[in-house]
Amino acid sequence: MNVVFSTDADFDDIFSLTILLLEHIRGNINLIGIVLEDGMFSYPLNESIVGFFLKFLRMDIPMYKSINRNNTRNYPPEISSTILKYLSENFNYKIGMIYKKSLDKYPIFGCNVSILTTGNVTTITEIISQNIEKIDKVVSMIGNYKVKGNILNSSDDAEYNAYLDPISFQRLVELCKNKLWICPLDCTNYVPMTEHRIQKINDCNNVENYKIRSLLDSISQFNINLLYNINDKLYMWDQVATLLFLNKNMDQKIIKTNISINNNGKIIYDKNVNYLTNIYISVNSTLFDKEMCKIIKYDNYKYTIIIFIIFIIFIFWLYKIC
Repeated sequence: MNVVFSTDADFDDIFSLTILLLEHIRGNINLIGIVLEDGMFSYPLNESIVGFFLKFLRMDIPMYKSINRNNTRNYPPEISSTILKYLSENFNYKIGMIYKKSLDKYPIFGCNVSILTTGNVTTITEIISQNIEKIDKVVSMIGNYKVKGNILNSSDDAEYNAYLDPISFQRLVELCKNKLWICPLDCTNYVPMTEHRIQKINDCNNVENYKIRSLLDSISQFNINLLYNINDKLYMWDQVATLLFLNKNMDQKIIKTNISINNNGKIIYDKNVNYLTNIYISVNSTLFDKEMCKIIKYDNYKYTIIIFIIFIIFIFWLYKIC
């Protein structure tokens, strides 16, 4: 599966990117591009952060420059400043330094691709519009349908990724139609972020790649710290969408319905729409924990068998020549 990942460089996005890179290294997917979005961080800061982690993990994946949203809707600055402080103190990240340049020219895909988005969809929607015939599926962690939104200190009933650019979200729905699989708050609210869940998953972490293993450890510690500093409920938003994108079994429930996006970014039923969009409405949180652990728990059993077979062959070879 050829994969493009769209991100605004938030810290849970980095977790999703790390999982995708791990699956890329293992040969389970082919990550061919990372699209930057003007969300939690705008250009060039999003370029700096994602480029830093690609350099840290020694991965050479093309990045594509974000389109400026040109509106006043933003994340609370205390969240972005907390992320930057953690990066500089724990990773020796130099704020604003360019570690890898993003590309100005957007790709025309020569192969079919599947897309995961975990930020707003300004840039990726423009890229999709130029490649719609090559798109197999788009899984987006975005929006809220029947549940309340998660905008902090606001009466706006919306989810952040949708709220930042509802026009692009509406355009994405119209472009992709039944190729779009929305993972809204209705679904991710089934998997709250708790210290117990974070620790339980991190206890499984024995990833074969040392740098990825240490990065996942650090993200877990950051999330635990965040729980104590943010006066609101947090959920495993992007992680749920990532596992759904990777076709992991979490007993997910899906509805297919006619929708449009209102001015705040909320998903609403629209009987005048003549096509159906896929919406994940629930997952099983226990199965989420299990599937996440399966990804980050390195099973070296098969390698032990291979080494044993090689050893037997070597012994047999020695016996023959003697």
